[in-house]
Amino acid sequence: MFISKRRLRSPAIRFGTLTSAAAVVASLLAGCTSEKSVSVVPPAESISGGDESALYVSVLEVPPPETVQPTQYFTGMVRPARTSDLSFGRSARIATIEVAEGATVEANAQLATLDQSTIEAKETGLREALEAAQNELAELNPSGEAASPEESQQRLEELRQQLNQLEAETQNTNNNQDVSRRIGSLERQLRLMDTSNRQQRIQELNRQISETEGELQQVEADQRGGVLTAPFAGTVTRIYKHEGALVSPAVPVMQLASQSEVVKVTVTNAIASTLELDDEVNLQTEEDTFKGRVRAVDAQLDTNTRTRTVSIDIIADSIDREFIAGEVVTAQFESGDPVTGFRLPVTSLNRGASGIWSVYIVENRDGVERLAERQVEIQHSAGSEVYVTGDLEAGDLVVRDGVHRLVPGQIVHISSTHVESEEAEEAEPVNDESSNAREEETE
Repeated sequence: MFISKRRLRSPAIRFGTLTSAAAVVASLLAGCTSEKSVSVVPPAESISGGDESALYVSVLEVPPPETVQPTQYFTGMVRPARTSDLSFGRSARIATIEVAEGATVEANAQLATLDQSTIEAKETGLREALEAAQNELAELNPSGEAASPEESQQRLEELRQQLNQLEAETQNTNNNQDVSRRIGSLERQLRLMDTSNRQQRIQELNRQISETEGELQQVEADQRGGVLTAPFAGTVTRIYKHEGALVSPAVPVMQLASQSEVVKVTVTNAIASTLELDDEVNLQTEEDTFKGRVRAVDAQLDTNTRTRTVSIDIIADSIDREFIAGEVVTAQFESGDPVTGFRLPVTSLNRGASGIWSVYIVENRDGVERLAERQVEIQHSAGSEVYVTGDLEAGDLVVRDGVHRLVPGQIVHISSTHVESEEAEEAEPVNDESSNAREEETE
């Protein structure tokens, strides 16, 4: 007897065929001794699809189509709103560092100082020179105004009379030292009054005083440059230099980060172009979901990545905890117009050789559960879910995972514990590499 290979597709069918053949042989043998014929019926499993080797699949009932707003997710990081490397305003050796790393300081707090000894010595010399010039100018012009020739002559006569009177007193007093000092002062004034270039000297003194005052202002600025203060309230995150180090204005001494924090997210130009200041953004970490508000959007594209950076302020009322610089945050942005489609898990998708996406649905044909392939088009991807359109209807039973093991027309069994509807709690998808790969492809 010839048995076709087509009927040897499964052990059960082979078993049924051999059993039938044995029954026929037995009936023929029995016919030799009896005139009654025996009708042999193949076992039920050979025709009913009750093959125990058929795969069990988890299915879900396709929900009615939904309209959703497409969104895109971008990963960013918590950063201080402001970070500054602080340096002194002049060159010198560091005298004191008055804070430690991690210290919280108020605005204008003193952080460090330079050695001020050279500046202080220069200031002392300039102030002495200024005082001498001002005294000489006062002697030349006590009123502070330019004197007429008559006034100058009158002043000259007064000085001579005072000098003669003092010289006479010198002969009648024992306090020669005090009188001599006064005589010297009068003689100096007389010489100045007699000098033909008196006005020129006054001009020189005025110029000298002005220059000295300018140098003193520069000294005061250098003194301020030798004191490092906090430009804003924040935390000292780094100290680069310590006492005794020689620094210049180009050398940072410490880093200060503001206490307020923002989320820095790099997005595509298409997304950045839709954002406006104060737009509300949904944010999330591994543990929390909260909200933020757009603070700034970079005006220029990054030349390497062709992206733009968005700064987002965390809305304090949306989350009750402090953030640490460096925490990873995911931001959600709306993208494009709303779309309508059937919501399915990404693990239900199967990508064909030509790049066309499809899903498998379970159909009951004459009591046998078989797979049928339906082509779909992805309208939107949202994490572990996709919204698709195609040859589907609400209520179809779609295989939710493990589709890499399946082929169209395959006989399967539905695992009753995994049958789902829109309201049913989602079962965990099969954790396999193919499912993970499909999820990445749909992003």
